[in-house]
Amino acid sequence: MGYPHKNVTITNCISYNNSGIADPNAIRGNGIVLSNTDGGLIENCKAFQNGENNVHCGGPGGIWVYDAKGIIIQYNESYSNRSSSKCDGLGFDLDGGSINCIMQYNYSHDNDGGGYLMGQMENGRPWKNNVCRYNISQNDGRHNAAAITLFKEGTFTIMDSCFVYNNTIYLEPAPNNDGEAACKITQWYTGMTNVKFYNNIFITKGGIQLIDVPEGYFGSFAGNLYWSTEGTFLINYQGKNYSSLSAWRTATGNEMVNNFITGKNDDPLISQIGLGGTLNPRPTSSLTAYQLLPGSPAIDAGLDLSVLFNLPASTRDFWGKPSLSGSAFDIGADEKLIVSRSNNTQQQNAEISIFPNPTTGILLIESTGIMKKIEIFSPNGIQLKSLPVNDKRAVMDCTGISKGIYILHFFLQDHIQTNKIIIN
Repeated sequence: MGYPHKNVTITNCISYNNSGIADPNAIRGNGIVLSNTDGGLIENCKAFQNGENNVHCGGPGGIWVYDAKGIIIQYNESYSNRSSSKCDGLGFDLDGGSINCIMQYNYSHDNDGGGYLMGQMENGRPWKNNVCRYNISQNDGRHNAAAITLFKEGTFTIMDSCFVYNNTIYLEPAPNNDGEAACKITQWYTGMTNVKFYNNIFITKGGIQLIDVPEGYFGSFAGNLYWSTEGTFLINYQGKNYSSLSAWRTATGNEMVNNFITGKNDDPLISQIGLGGTLNPRPTSSLTAYQLLPGSPAIDAGLDLSVLFNLPASTRDFWGKPSLSGSAFDIGADEKLIVSRSNNTQQQNAEISIFPNPTTGILLIESTGIMKKIEIFSPNGIQLKSLPVNDKRAVMDCTGISKGIYILHFFLQDHIQTNKIIIN
């Protein structure tokens, strides 16, 4: 069955104060919605204060699509959308029957429902191959759902291949939502397949769960950074609670790729956490919050998703900067721009000696320039070790690393150099 509409574009629109009516049989009070459409774009739009009178469970929302194919939702702000039911009031959503759709470079905040929903509806077309990347969520899920929420209705409906990567999520407690989480799969119907979460920053406050995946459901997590501002690490995965990243990794196999450890539990060092505010009428690129500060552990710590998982790489971050600036991708929606501090017209490479190379253990490294940091990466882009340095000499322990060829990144005062080592 085809689609009655094709190539629909909605740009530079504002949809607000569509409060809806109290109709228990239908969704009322949406902002911007596309459906029955093959190919489309929703861009540079604002949706806010919609849905207040809705009582139907299922919708409404700020900006969303359903029964749609190839829709891109980008550079939009969706906030303060409401619902008087126990469902939704969402920011953004790729809903039932969505195929090959992308949500990217959006800013969602202070919605009653989830910031970014992805889910399948009863009797919908197959839900397949959808992407949520380089978005920011601040304090969504004030009444329902979580900042990022997945759901599935129907025993025999298809929900396959959901890719959530390089998003930055911040969540404070909401008195009216006792099921909050930075990332959550709703316990309705099982059967979701190929659900992946990569290179995201999840930040919670006040003991809120970082991840909530019920028993019988599955999600694959790798390369993410987790941080609870009060130090209360909490992940619920398949009915069990975990209070540390290492315990969760060991028990479930999450945050492991090709036998290499991934993921971080660390303060991401981000600007103005919780202070994003409302941008309207300014564009999303004017947001000053949620940018990585110098020294952030998220810098150059992301996985290369195109190499590891054959995911199409975005060419830009939330603010329009190149998505790869340093020696590796960053975690989260911001790619920290690496700017040379050299006053020379050309960067002068230092002479770096590494011995023994090949090695089975300890490396002695000497450089003609001051080294600030040394990192070891596997050939597929996974960081294995990081050593702070402020000298021309360094000793690095490589014991315990499997045989193979590895990449060394040397961070000097004004540039980065790369060498290979062999461990045998």
